[in-house]
Amino acid sequence: MKKFYIIIAIAVVSLFALSSCNNKNGGDSQVKDVVMKDGKTKAAAKTVKFDKLVDGEKDMPIFHEEGESGNEYNLGQVEFTEDGNAAAQLLPVETKADVSDLGNIINKVFTYTESGGTYTIPGFGTVTISGNSVHIAFEDGSTFDGTATVNPTTTSSVNENNLARTWKVDKVILSVSGNGVSAMKSFNGCNLYEMAKYAVDNGVTSLQDQLDKLEGYNVANIIFTGADSFIFSFTGADAIWGSFSLPSGNKISYTFPEGNAFIHGSASGEYEFPADKKMNVILNLSLNGYTAKVEFALTAAN
Repeated sequence: MKKFYIIIAIAVVSLFALSSCNNKNGGDSQVKDVVMKDGKTKAAAKTVKFDKLVDGEKDMPIFHEEGESGNEYNLGQVEFTEDGNAAAQLLPVETKADVSDLGNIINKVFTYTESGGTYTIPGFGTVTISGNSVHIAFEDGSTFDGTATVNPTTTSSVNENNLARTWKVDKVILSVSGNGVSAMKSFNGCNLYEMAKYAVDNGVTSLQDQLDKLEGYNVANIIFTGADSFIFSFTGADAIWGSFSLPSGNKISYTFPEGNAFIHGSASGEYEFPADKKMNVILNLSLNGYTAKVEFALTAAN
């Protein structure tokens, strides 16, 4: 009888192990329980929103773009991320636009270091924060002194803390289906033009008129933050800034109010941490009547 119970126990343990293995690449379980070190600037991470009214208008700093264009922008907000990036939302001065006026937003991503409440941003200037008081010394010599809504950012779970950093794209797998199309290809890095061109060549005709608009959209970094920001930074174009949430398990939901043919709207996906400083993210997309899945293999930038 004892031998019978031992055999049953072994069978139950084996069944549980098999079930766990089968669930490693799907469902709500993570591949591994990975706990990463904090991002290198987590202690300095915060959001700064210039939304205070002065004489009925929002008191926004003016940022002068370098180069021949010399464009001027209102600085709507800047987010200092957990991993050394400063993401800025800029609005053309002449529009007097609000940060909710999406059509006018230009997103830029810089790097920063912080010491004693002063954030040094190459290509931008310095930002000194004390409570809600903000002093900015731009690199062109102009300055700003005013108040802003300043909030430190926090992460409330191991998964959020793992996510909240800057990621480099190692590889992307694009799968497209619908309307008689079924195609899949792996790409090194993430060049949206190359991905769209492949889709068009394989029958996704609705992207044909979007190809020229995707020139320059070569992903430099993907950034997640404790303020729930989800940012695509590009080498040849302005950044695309959205938001994300983690509903349960390994699910991720995201929204990009503005974007391009690949990165736009609201959808969902999955993520996992297969090892320290490694992440895989699957985003489910809609491409003008076609269904697409983009699988990112990422490595932490720092």
